[in-house]
Amino acid sequence: MQPAQVVLLLVLGTSFVPGPRAELVRHLEVSENAPAGTRVGMIDAESPPYLIVPVLGSAVEADLVVDQATGEIRTRVPLDRETRASYNLVALPPNGENVRVVVKVLDENDNAPVFPVDSVDVEFPENSPRDAKRALPPAKDPDLGQYTTQRYEIVSGNVGEVFRLAAHRGRDGVLYLDLQNSGSLDREARSNYDLAIEALDGGAPPLRSRLRVNVTIQDVNDNPPIFNQTRYSASVPENATVGTPVLAVNAQDLDAGDNGRIEYSINRRQSDREEMFRIDSETGMVFVNKPLDFESKDRHELVIVARDRGAQPLEASAFLSVRVTDVNDNQPAITVIFLSDDATPKISESAQPGVFVARISVSDPDSRTEYSNASV
Repeated sequence: MQPAQVVLLLVLGTSFVPGPRAELVRHLEVSENAPAGTRVGMIDAESPPYLIVPVLGSAVEADLVVDQATGEIRTRVPLDRETRASYNLVALPPNGENVRVVVKVLDENDNAPVFPVDSVDVEFPENSPRDAKRALPPAKDPDLGQYTTQRYEIVSGNVGEVFRLAAHRGRDGVLYLDLQNSGSLDREARSNYDLAIEALDGGAPPLRSRLRVNVTIQDVNDNPPIFNQTRYSASVPENATVGTPVLAVNAQDLDAGDNGRIEYSINRRQSDREEMFRIDSETGMVFVNKPLDFESKDRHELVIVARDRGAQPLEASAFLSVRVTDVNDNQPAITVIFLSDDATPKISESAQPGVFVARISVSDPDSRTEYSNASV
């Protein structure tokens, strides 16, 4: 009796090393998640009872029940292939060959693909070429074969079908994912897309998970400023003081940021070289810059420029016609020309009634209509 105890202690204290005795290998299979008590199989119905030696680290005693008397193996708990894919033990019969038993845990579709995050933000410039790519985090599935991630789908938010998905399987077995633009992008038409993307495995029905992708369309300076009218007209009296507002022009730019910020100016090469007017670069208000004089110039034609602040600025032009109105700021000028032989103011004492003595002319630099009628 004492020698048997010594042998038992030696076996339990070491991993089994094949000796001169021959060894059989028996492969058994059981599905993961099978209920506790599910029959896995028999070691060998002809050779019990057995001395069971679990291979170190295989968790046989925790997860399996081995009947040493009959050689039957059952599950002690539901098994999880993703935690442990196989179990190994050695059965030592009283006589004959040792039996190495390998219990393989079969995969079931009990895990959905999982994205590493719930949502991501990506950006596309609005002038992106077709099929420009942005990598998205792939969904991983610990199951095997067809039960791993098999495909991705955009399930909502793809307004106008401007995006599509491209997937490729890496050497590590992961199905990697790219988001591509399949059509032209226009930030001014739509600046944001809120996409919902699903990852599906190959189960029937498939298990799935969802990723939210917030796509921002970045602005490009592709829109010039546009005036609300191409020609403006205004009038200002000639005695208007310097700084008098004349008229405000207005332009809009559909771009964003500096690409949509407008600066106004007067094109001095084409108009108002005398700088009779100035314009506020921010508001577009035109002011009198120097004293005006109707008698010198009664109309000023200005070319107004609106330019955005993009890295490569775009601009537009409009015309402003300013009419200077007359003010009665000039006295009439009276000229008398005597008709005597020496052009002096004299008359012969024999002159008859009705004889012309002098010619009187009156002139007024002011308006030929309102202020030109002078009485003497």
